[in-house]
Amino acid sequence: MSETPYFSVILPTRNRSEFVGNAIESMLAQSFNDWELIVVDNDVTERTRFVVEKYNDIRIKYFRTGTLAMHDNWEYGLQHATGEYITVLEDKARYSSDILAVLYTHFEKHEVKIISWALNIFNHNITYTNSATLYTSEEVLQFFLSHGTFETMNSISPRFINSCCHRSIIELAQQTSIGRVFAAYAPDYTSMFMQLYLYDKLLYIDSAFTLVDLSSSNGQDFFAKRKNSTTYKDFIELSTKGNSENLASHAPIKTYHVPVNIIISEFIHMQKVLGGRLSFFPIDRLNYYTDNYNLIRASESLGVDNAEEILALEEALSKECGHIQRMYKVKERSDIGPGVASFFIKIIEGAIKKSGAKKVAIWGANDIARHLIYESEEIRAIVEIVVDKNPSRIGGAYKDVNINHPDCLSSLNIDLIVITSLNYATDIELEIKEIYQNVHKPKVISANLLDI
Repeated sequence: MSETPYFSVILPTRNRSEFVGNAIESMLAQSFNDWELIVVDNDVTERTRFVVEKYNDIRIKYFRTGTLAMHDNWEYGLQHATGEYITVLEDKARYSSDILAVLYTHFEKHEVKIISWALNIFNHNITYTNSATLYTSEEVLQFFLSHGTFETMNSISPRFINSCCHRSIIELAQQTSIGRVFAAYAPDYTSMFMQLYLYDKLLYIDSAFTLVDLSSSNGQDFFAKRKNSTTYKDFIELSTKGNSENLASHAPIKTYHVPVNIIISEFIHMQKVLGGRLSFFPIDRLNYYTDNYNLIRASESLGVDNAEEILALEEALSKECGHIQRMYKVKERSDIGPGVASFFIKIIEGAIKKSGAKKVAIWGANDIARHLIYESEEIRAIVEIVVDKNPSRIGGAYKDVNINHPDCLSSLNIDLIVITSLNYATDIELEIKEIYQNVHKPKVISANLLDI
């Protein structure tokens, strides 16, 4: 390794000693060797230190922090990074063995200071093109704000956990009024907004170089409203000093249990403080409300009581102009993004297994249906047909599964019908009863999963 490594990889961690070894080993497996790994151990015990000490490699640099907020722990690691290009490897993630070699090739080939790539969050069989595409920062911001911020969080967005940038950008960030790269409360997103504010372009590589295990994510505890979980309490205590309402203080909707709301709150705050190109991109308010609504409904599918969140959404919406209110009411909210759909996939897979169904029909040709078929081979193998009453959808297909009118159901020997509409599940169940009034009715499960 050279005196100044080409890459600095920051590995911030807290109370996840069982994961850290996998992350470290993915670094040791790299085909490109000019790197340093900065392990920033914020653990309350010595367990993580014991894991790190097993690896005898001078490129691994260990720092013990202790009681820092997440964003401060990330920033601490950044302050100790000496490499020319810097990125973050989460403790719950691991790299493909060629990531640094590919990044090196592209940094040397292209005049660019930021490269981002896809995250494989749910470990599905998704096809990536491996192509490299140049985007302006304006394009990335527009895409982020207009296409659903929860859709695997738009993989081109440079959040350090899926991007690498030149240290000159970090030095510029330290000279801004914020004075840092990783700010509260979502350090990956605040770093994205900072990078796009400071630099005008990035290269996106359409490859999933990082595999992430979401089962231990802080965001999952918030999403499922696990207020008694250790990670939930820990985050609230360290990052907000007990003032959890600050998490969404800049957002129109005053609720902090919906991840997208916290992220938008951070964007609005940094937009006001930094200005520049960030000021030219107002949030897409219709997308903002529907994103929050979809995540609230998805959270409810896990048995969470979100009455307070619904009231907060309705209160914020009541302050919007009549046009936004009307658009929100007429917008069909069943077409949700892959991030939310993936939660449904896992739960519906379990429900189908439990039912023992051999022949399945899906009612509703929307994004949930599409993801069920494209992302789950298990479900795809037993889906006979997709039905929908919308004439524009009939006659189409997902893979080789045809989309037809519901009238055809009575002639099919179906064991189970999965309703994918979030808005009309009750109405559809009544229609199913009508279709099967004189014959044995298949079991029915809904995407809102209230009957599972």
